[in-house]
Amino acid sequence: MKEPGIPTSTDKIADDVKCYVNMRIASVKLAMVEGLSKVSGNAVRILVFLLLCVMALIALGTALISWLATVLGSTALAALIVGVALIIVALIVFMVKSLFINPMVGMFSEMFFKPRKHETHDDEDQ
Repeated sequence: MKEPGIPTSTDKIADDVKCYVNMRIASVKLAMVEGLSKVSGNAVRILVFLLLCVMALIALGTALISWLATVLGSTALAALIVGVALIIVALIVFMVKSLFINPMVGMFSEMFFKPRKHETHDDEDQ
């Protein structure tokens, strides 16, 4: 006859399984938080970099238009030349998009699939 308050071996196994499942769920949640924080941090860093590049491009474009206007004698012609040059550069960047996509795939795969220190289990080696 079973004494009240003393867990049986099946109760202990069930409790251990519940504890293990809860620990794995917590581990997945932590991994998701870590991955999302890395992604959002990199996204903010990339956006700030792009914003600074756009501001520099505007300043350089304005300076180039001003210089070409003094050389050519026409501000409209200088703006047209700089605008066409920027469109050509944009088309070249668009055509060579592998420069941007391949590094991002590597970055995201490393962020989400690289083994972490807390994911190694000593009991799995035995």
